[in-house]
Amino acid sequence: AAAACSLARCGGAGSWKGTGCSHVLARVLHRCSRQHMQQDAGEAEGSEAAAILPPAASSLWLCALAQAGQDLDSALEGIPGADLLEGRAEQAILGGVEVLLSVQPENASPGELAAAARALWALHTLAKAGERENLGGKLLSLLAAADSALFPAEAWALLREVQVIVRPTASGEEEEGEQTGDPFRCEAWESGLAMAAQTEADRLEATTRMAQLRAALPANGDTLGDSTVDEVKENVPCGPFTLAVQIGSHGVALDFDAHECCVNRALRRQQWATHAPDLRVEEVSLATFDRQFGLYRPDVLRRRILGLPDDDGKVEDD
Repeated sequence: AAAACSLARCGGAGSWKGTGCSHVLARVLHRCSRQHMQQDAGEAEGSEAAAILPPAASSLWLCALAQAGQDLDSALEGIPGADLLEGRAEQAILGGVEVLLSVQPENASPGELAAAARALWALHTLAKAGERENLGGKLLSLLAAADSALFPAEAWALLREVQVIVRPTASGEEEEGEQTGDPFRCEAWESGLAMAAQTEADRLEATTRMAQLRAALPANGDTLGDSTVDEVKENVPCGPFTLAVQIGSHGVALDFDAHECCVNRALRRQQWATHAPDLRVEEVSLATFDRQFGLYRPDVLRRRILGLPDDDGKVEDD
């Protein structure tokens, strides 16, 4: 499950079948079903009643699917014998996530809290948070009732990604009060989210990636398309996130995914229209930026700024 999550992180949309994740999941589901039947010999052969994955594995598989843009319903499409596993991916994975809800918040371990945050992120990315009687809301309630001092860094990073989507809209009277039931407003959570944002910025700055991006960008005054490059800003705040570069003259901003966060941009992409309604946000993935040993970086950025598709003969997104 962890390997599938990493492969999807690097490959992004469309990577599910190409990396063999669907075949691995099929084998996992077959094994899960066999173990279930061995544990309960009284069940009729082929029963799926309790064939679920452990919570940690379930959250990782769900996260892998979300990063790859792959829906649960079609996770096993094209796999030999997929008809025998129809419906089992959703049952095994979401059933495993539901096990987390039986954990008492005061007894939740850091691993269980990370799994809950991971599943919450994935459910919202897949637009499945309302499934199974609001599974996403129940996971958030579990996290809100737990000791935030036990949250690992991964949990804070993922909660930062979902905060705008899940937090309730407060009325004017409630904005300064405590009646909203919004954990994101408490001091401990605000501190944890700020720490996650700073950690992401520090990781990016600690690499040479921003310097490489600057070197590949067109210079101020260069003609690009019908306009002259101007009003270039770096590290532009955008909601809870930071965009690497904004080119005001072209009304575009670049979101540079240099793997400074534990998940890819699958959920952020859905939020740019809300956070930056007046900007066209273009994503620059590390795979695209480094393809062909980085020889085509200036061309990649030029195409992103102008809103052009990649040249299939040179670069293409994974």
